Formats: sequence, structure tokens, C-alpha cells
Amino acid sequence: MDTLGNIGFRQLFHRLVLLKAPGIKDLFVEDLKAPDGFDAVLTYPYIDRMAGLTFDVLAPARFDDERVFGGMALLQVQNRRMMLRRGGVPDETLVKIPRDVGALTETYAEHIAMIDEHYRDNEGVLATRRAEALDHLRNRDFPDDVRVLLAGKDYPNEEVWVRLMGIDEPGYPYGWLMNEPYSDFAVHKGDVLRLGITKDANDEFLLFAMDESLMRGVEAY
Repeated sequence: MDTLGNIGFRQLFHRLVLLKAPGIKDLFVEDLKAPDGFDAVLTYPYIDRMAGLTFDVLAPARFDDERVFGGMALLQVQNRRMMLRRGGVPDETLVKIPRDVGALTETYAEHIAMIDEHYRDNEGVLATRRAEALDHLRNRDFPDDVRVLLAGKDYPNEEVWVRLMGIDEPGYPYGWLMNEPYSDFAVHKGDVLRLGITKDANDEFLLFAMDESLMRGVEAY
């Protein structure tokens, strides 16, 4: 058991997890059925490139004894969907992997397969997610987005956000620039940049881009 604020996306991604969040009962409005005494939800976390880390709610649950109320499953029984975005879930939310995760995965296999198919990403994106050395640069809510230092000769270095798209053959990540730089660099929002890799004063990896980092003819994804 842990809190959401203490764990990263790779400990959650594509694994069934129980969430006990403050106000979880308030999410079940009048036309959504939930049992008395429930205080958690069983969820399947995935990454939506545009909306970030997302928890698809499978069914109401009880956190301490890990009971999942399958008779009130949202999609299978109630024909409803509920998605919780990471940015809207408090850091103090309790999280744990249920002991019977194997059986639960089989029970909700169809729902899980639907999510995996709809949010299937290409191998380039998946390769960037496997790069654990970049985790300290990632946006907590949008794991594909990383902090990058934009460097040039005529202006001070500037920190920008880049949404990773892949890793090229020499091993350098690349992605599209998400915000327009304040200074007049030769790159703009929406451009695809090849990123250099170095280390900072604390011996942690640092990503950087320069004017000549622009990858022409590559479309943003």
C-alpha cells in the first residue's frame, strides 16, 4: 500500500490498482449504482497522449479487504464509463495492487483489451517510456512530456516541454515542442526536435535542444 504522490507512472501503467481517494463516493451520482460501505474503486491505468495518465474505473470496491463489487461493474453491468485523470486525483490517495489481480484481470479482460486497443501507441513512444533515466524529467500527470533545456548562442538557456515521439538509431530521443519559446530561437511550437543528452551538476541526465535540432519533414505525434 502506498500513496499516489509517492509512486511513478511505471508502477501503475497497465496494472489493476485499487484507489481510495478522498470524495470517491461523490463520483457516483444518482444514476450510477454503488454498494453501501464502498470506499474505493478498482481501476486500470493507461496513458492518453492528450489527456495524460488516466485511471479507467472498472467497479466500486472496498479498500481494506479488497472486495470488488463486480455486480455493479461500470461497463459490464451499468454500461457506463468513468475516467479519473491523474491531475484530478489527490496525492494522498491510497493505492495498492489487489492480491487476486490475476483473477480480476481475467474478469475484466474485455474491458482492458478495449482500452489497450484504443490507446495503443507505436513502438517509438513505447521505447521512450522504457527510458527510466528520464523519469525525473517527466511531467507527473503526462509521462510522455519531458523538460528540455533549449540552448542557443544569442539567448539565455530556456526550459521548454517536449512530448516524446521516439528514439532514433544513434539513441537520441526526439519529440515535438509543446510551447513557444520566449526568446527568438529558430524553433517554434509544434516543431519536432532531436534531443541531446548530457548530465547536470548532480550527475542526472539532462535533455537539451539547439537551433540545429529541428527535424524537418517529421510530423508531430
